[in-house]
Amino acid sequence: MLVVLLSLLFAVVAQAQTDTGESGSGDRDKGPGVTPRQFFQLPIPSNVRVVGSDYTTVVVNWDAVDEASYPGVEYIRLERSSNNSTWSNATTVSGYSGSASATGLTCGTLYYFRVRALGYVEPIEGDPSGSVSGRTTPCPPPAPSGFSGTAKDDSISASWSPVNNGVGISRY
Repeated sequence: MLVVLLSLLFAVVAQAQTDTGESGSGDRDKGPGVTPRQFFQLPIPSNVRVVGSDYTTVVVNWDAVDEASYPGVEYIRLERSSNNSTWSNATTVSGYSGSASATGLTCGTLYYFRVRALGYVEPIEGDPSGSVSGRTTPCPPPAPSGFSGTAKDDSISASWSPVNNGVGISRY
């Protein structure tokens, strides 16, 4: 695939230089030219949305990039942030995928996500999408402590210390 893309790139650059009516190494700056970055302009992924989460994972979807319109897309990178300004790589998926999961997150935490296309040439990074937010599922309460039980004839009596002083727990 890379050989085909490089051959196509060479043909476009050569055609652009020929269309100026000039040739030779000194004329390169006189024509419109087509740089690899221009030729493989990367799309900004759209319709980015959080579609699910659990305690440690958030699933993000977006409209998949059309391979015919953007042949230079190699990967899509899902980026995450806890403050919507400092970004890190959450995961990288196939360039024509429309979904990725950020894993290893902390339960009950708000995160921001954005996606960007990554190209074959240079390699190039496209501009990021707008950010969306998603929260992992709230952390489960800890197990009760101080459990004790007593069996009598046909019944069992059980007791334990309340968790979180009983706050946020509807039943045991």
